[in-house]
Amino acid sequence: MQKITVAVVEANQEKRVQLEQSLHQDKEISAIEVLTDEISNKGNVERRLKPRSDLTFLDDIVARIQRIKPRILLLSTQIQQLSGGFCNLLLTLRNQCPETLVVLLIDEEATEVNQLLDALASGARGFLDSKKVNTPSFSKMIKAVDKGEAWVSRKLHGEMMNKILFQFSMKMNEVDFDSTC
Repeated sequence: MQKITVAVVEANQEKRVQLEQSLHQDKEISAIEVLTDEISNKGNVERRLKPRSDLTFLDDIVARIQRIKPRILLLSTQIQQLSGGFCNLLLTLRNQCPETLVVLLIDEEATEVNQLLDALASGARGFLDSKKVNTPSFSKMIKAVDKGEAWVSRKLHGEMMNKILFQFSMKMNEVDFDSTC
């Protein structure tokens, strides 16, 4: 079985180490660092530790992801970054790195549903509460997303369905459908 390559974007060294340890526990997963502040001796490590001065933060991340081509990108974020600027990063990654699936590591308690829905619409494949990194669901999430599944909470599934049904009902009002279906 081929290993699932997972790249990690995490500026907080303590959280990054925790993510690495969790990833290295599963033999089917190969971890790659993308943005870090220290050199690690484990596995395949991103060599450029500082962004290029001639690139924006967004361009630098995209260039790194294009070069290492991970299957899954774990992108740690703070709640205030799940706004328009962050969604631009997700859209850019979706367009320029379509083979890389992005999972956001979030603080589930502090994140609003609309922000998560915007992130999904911009290209995120799922979310994992950053507090659940050392649980069995972490490895399960990596494998599920690798197979093309979305990783969202049941609550968010309900919100997504409500949004779809609301949009569908709006279209139903605009178009005369055959009621025999």
